[in-house]
Amino acid sequence: KRDYHLIPKNSNENLVETNHLLYHLIEFISRKEAIEVHTLKSDSMTKEVVLARYIIFYLARLYNKGNGTLTFKFIGNGLNKDHASVMYGCGIIKDKMEKDLMFGAKIDQYKTDFTKIFKL
Repeated sequence: KRDYHLIPKNSNENLVETNHLLYHLIEFISRKEAIEVHTLKSDSMTKEVVLARYIIFYLARLYNKGNGTLTFKFIGNGLNKDHASVMYGCGIIKDKMEKDLMFGAKIDQYKTDFTKIFKL
């Protein structure tokens, strides 16, 4: 099932493209972390689900492309969270990558794989 309800009503082409990027990123991490999309968008607070959400938040901010369309609010809306959760999650992932080199390598591999798949 596709979640095109994320597209703002008076969206322009850039926002539609951004929406697709976020949608595909959610799908990508869902497969990599073996967690259903509906679970990622739920209120579940299990360690695995929260970490996967934070990974999505972090990677989405990396793919912001400087155009400002992948705002904290926009990313949060895609996973039924608020902007503060996105900001917090990005910080957690950044810190975890610095402290845990294996985790950092995993995130770097996700970036590489996602970039290749979607030719970013």
